[in-house]
Amino acid sequence: MDIIKPQDSDFRDIPEEILTDSRYMPHFKDCIGVIDGTHILVSISPEHQIPYIGRKGIPIPNVMAACDFKMQLIFAVTSWEDTAHDSRIFQKTIRDSALNFPKPPKDDLLILRRFDLRGRPARAPVIRSVIWSPPAPGWTKVNTDGAALSSPGDGGCGGIFCNCRAFVNGCFVVPLDHVFAFEAELLVASIAINFAWHNGWHRIWLESDSSYVVQLLSSRFEHVPWRIRQAWQRCIYQISKMEFQFLISLGRGIRLRTLFLSMLWG
Repeated sequence: MDIIKPQDSDFRDIPEEILTDSRYMPHFKDCIGVIDGTHILVSISPEHQIPYIGRKGIPIPNVMAACDFKMQLIFAVTSWEDTAHDSRIFQKTIRDSALNFPKPPKDDLLILRRFDLRGRPARAPVIRSVIWSPPAPGWTKVNTDGAALSSPGDGGCGGIFCNCRAFVNGCFVVPLDHVFAFEAELLVASIAINFAWHNGWHRIWLESDSSYVVQLLSSRFEHVPWRIRQAWQRCIYQISKMEFQFLISLGRGIRLRTLFLSMLWG
């Protein structure tokens, strides 16, 4: 299986054939290929032919193959007898790690790989209290958080705007349907910036507990998942016209997630 294999074993990109066809996008955006079984006539020594002789009376092993959307083979297993059922071959193949059946990595950060963010965020070395710091006079500070009940699943996000005297200028909470936690964090940042923009607050300090959101904001990276790309690109444009700064805050996430999800889902 070293010759027949996917060009990208991490499957970071949505296939172009799906991405550009409204019949398939977004319903098949996580599809990595197609799979089927077939029988192929082969030459086998007489003493080994019997298990592979099918209803046509000739040795035709059962072959399971997978290909990508450019019709290039990415996997094949050829050693099964003719009488083996397709479902049996499939189940045995995906359970045998030695066969290297192509599949996306088993982690919740697969979506990050699609725009070249790698690795898992490090755990906080200690648990500590976090003291809220007010913004400078004339600035508005927004604390945001987003969460999802599963990956993906129902979720929500919200933000609270305060001035330099810690008075609340405004707040919002938004239910989200079928999102990853990371998408919820991206959305809440874009919603907060848009909220500030329409209220005329152009000196904004955003505090988030997502290091990835802060990284994307600092680099003005625009290639986020397609379904939130328009909102995110609007956010990047708006902060380019603002006085804007951001801060990573650790330690407050659990309390805010509990608050937002209880407000949204009861």
